[in-house]
Amino acid sequence: MSKLELKPCPYCGCDNPCLRDRRHCWVIFCPVCEVEMDHDTEQQVIDHWNSRKDKRIEQLDAENVSELSEVTHRAMKAEYDCKQLRAKLDAVRNVKTFGMEASGSSDGTYRVVLWAKWNDVLEALGDAK
Repeated sequence: MSKLELKPCPYCGCDNPCLRDRRHCWVIFCPVCEVEMDHDTEQQVIDHWNSRKDKRIEQLDAENVSELSEVTHRAMKAEYDCKQLRAKLDAVRNVKTFGMEASGSSDGTYRVVLWAKWNDVLEALGDAK
């Protein structure tokens, strides 16, 4: 990187920071977000401006870690919920006291009703916890 080559603003990403000689120091400032930095010499201010870590990257890293943590938590909860539902479904499938009733109507349609003793289902669900 040459002496006068400046990196974009680490706060807003502006590609055109300005370098100025003020009588007592050198200043680099961003015309967009108005952040500025000064040092005694031109090279010092350029080196300092170009060596700062990009605040946008730090912010994005923190947001990504937070979002990843939240997504991971939701995925783990969903997996746990699925395991619980599978256990309950298996328990209900094992209830043997089912009944069936079939009936016909005058229009030729049939209705089939399946049922189980509710207490047996609740008991099976209680065992699946």
